[in-house]
Amino acid sequence: MKKLAAAALILSTLSTGSVWAHEAGEFFIRAGTATVRPTEGSDNVLGSLGSFNVSNNTQLGLTFT
Repeated sequence: MKKLAAAALILSTLSTGSVWAHEAGEFFIRAGTATVRPTEGSDNVLGSLGSFNVSNNTQLGLTFT
């Protein structure tokens, strides 16, 4: 029972940061990873333009609100 209570306390502590109220005039900058993991390429694009290859890519993702 103590382990469950401790886990619930930790989870509730970590999850409350996103629910703080925002006031007028505040702005936020968030950073994280943006990943693209395509599963297919293309044989032919618009007739004679040729084909293209796709690959995985991870870059910095920024969000301004």
